Amino acid sequence: MAGQRGGGVADGKRNLLAVEVARGLSVREAAERAGVKLRTAERWASDPTFTARVAQLRSGLVEEALTKVTGSIGEAVDTLRRLLDHEEAGSKLKAAVALLTQAVRLREHGELVERLERLERASAERGPSR
Repeated sequence: MAGQRGGGVADGKRNLLAVEVARGLSVREAAERAGVKLRTAERWASDPTFTARVAQLRSGLVEEALTKVTGSIGEAVDTLRRLLDHEEAGSKLKAAVALLTQAVRLREHGELVERLERLERASAERGPSR
């Protein structure tokens, strides 16, 4: 994107467009929010540097969301555990199912991470492929 005319204002609008696309807006909607003509927005959106920036921003948004979710896990589990003592059978059942479902998912995720790490180590030990 080097060599583009417009300097700071264009760079600011390009960044705003990238942020809005990363948040899930269409290029058309993001162009309207950023105050950019649709053709300009489409041209910017086809630039590999722009798409890399959108991917970077999306990754940051996902990390931010995961941090918030992770911070709430303990409280959520405590709430589900309290519901296990609830008098209503339906609430108890829902809480138990939720806890068991999440426990299985966490275990599967941990196993997949371990397998991937083993594969990556084995691949690194073999060296570059020919």
